[in-house]
Amino acid sequence: MKSSGCWSLFTRTGLLLLALATGVPPGQAAEAPKVAISILGSQLRLSWGPLEAGAASTVETSGSLSNPDWQPLGGTSGWPLTATQWSGPLPDSGGGFYRVVVRPVPARGILREHSKLRSYTAAEMQAVLVRYGLPPGSQLPVEAWKVQYSTLDAKGAATIASALVVLPVGAGRALPLVAYQHGTITERESVPSRLAGEADVGLVLGGSGYVAVLADYIGLGDSPGFHPYQHAASEASAVLDALRAATALVAERGLGWNRQLFLTGYSQGGHATLAAHRELELHHADEFTITASAPCAGAYDMSGTTLNDFLSSRVPPNPYYSAYLLKAYVETYDVAPGFASVLRPPYDTTLPPLLDGQHSGGTISAAMPAHPSEILRADVLEQFQSDPHHPLRLALADNDLYRDWYPKVPTRFYHCGGDKDVLPANSQVAYSAFKAAGAPSVELYDPVPFADHNGCAPFSLFGTKLWFDSLKK
Repeated sequence: MKSSGCWSLFTRTGLLLLALATGVPPGQAAEAPKVAISILGSQLRLSWGPLEAGAASTVETSGSLSNPDWQPLGGTSGWPLTATQWSGPLPDSGGGFYRVVVRPVPARGILREHSKLRSYTAAEMQAVLVRYGLPPGSQLPVEAWKVQYSTLDAKGAATIASALVVLPVGAGRALPLVAYQHGTITERESVPSRLAGEADVGLVLGGSGYVAVLADYIGLGDSPGFHPYQHAASEASAVLDALRAATALVAERGLGWNRQLFLTGYSQGGHATLAAHRELELHHADEFTITASAPCAGAYDMSGTTLNDFLSSRVPPNPYYSAYLLKAYVETYDVAPGFASVLRPPYDTTLPPLLDGQHSGGTISAAMPAHPSEILRADVLEQFQSDPHHPLRLALADNDLYRDWYPKVPTRFYHCGGDKDVLPANSQVAYSAFKAAGAPSVELYDPVPFADHNGCAPFSLFGTKLWFDSLKK
């Protein structure tokens, strides 16, 4: 594997820049991108030249070149960037070393394996509606399939993931796709591709004439490793590549796709829906054109509403969300040597074993204090509270979903006023930002103002389905 690089020295701040092109086939020259540096107030900006087709970049930093320890810069988490610049806070007076690494993008969205889990008759689909108290309606028979596909993990490396794909039977016409993103799951096997969790949502959508695609996400189902909870880039990657695999299955089964695509999801699924929406519109509009999107009850304002709530005196109903998020960001963004290292006793020994993909959220919550911030070591909490550039704050900001873009297609937020798990201000902040940015068609619905997080779900999802049905060809 050859590599080449170019070096630029910026003596005013003691910053050294290195650009590398790696993963180049033998016998071919590699042209490293030219990197420029600028300072805007307290912000450092790195810019580099256009990338070749099929390439992406990561930005890394090290305090030394004699014994370098290259780490992803805050706000990138090692994720391959298609953008050609990065901005962040200036380093301390000691300066630092930076490099932009360019690599080929791994193959993605390839349908590796698929198997039919079971078939459902029209009568069985009617029974699903009755079970959830939904109005009776015409339902098609469906087939539930598990697919395994290639995608990227939270570090941007090649991995595999799984998804449930529900195929209507006997529709007699080309069908729309709908991607449904599930809510928080701490147990690896409680995922749609196991016909568990929120798989029934996919069945109802399939019986209504959609090809329903439900990604399990990275680190759940067939995907190895720990689930990077609420990590927008890998949520988007899992959804995008599940859609690619699903279209391959649709073609193999002799079905037609009418080119319509709907996106929706609840709770974490709301966050994943908006992350996928952003990714598709900004980078894959030539491949998938979104018809409409309905993110429901998601934490879109991670660095504001979610952070402020974590640091407040409020007692949340399910504190395990915070532990799950802290572990994910500490490990994804290399904030500390490990999750246990930022926890105070006894949580440094009692909590990590519960976040192993085998325990329920209720079990994890039972092992936590009423105020989730109390699991952090006192010095870590003090730094987190006082330092606006703390790595955890940068990680949270990296997963905000309303900055520097706005939806171009009809988008409806659903969020009930009584939600105490994911505060409704998350949706209000995103909605207001999009409206201010000029989004042509964005709305905010509160279907049942007094409903809590779980109570809001059926009203939000049924409202979403009625809306999608009105737009379906």
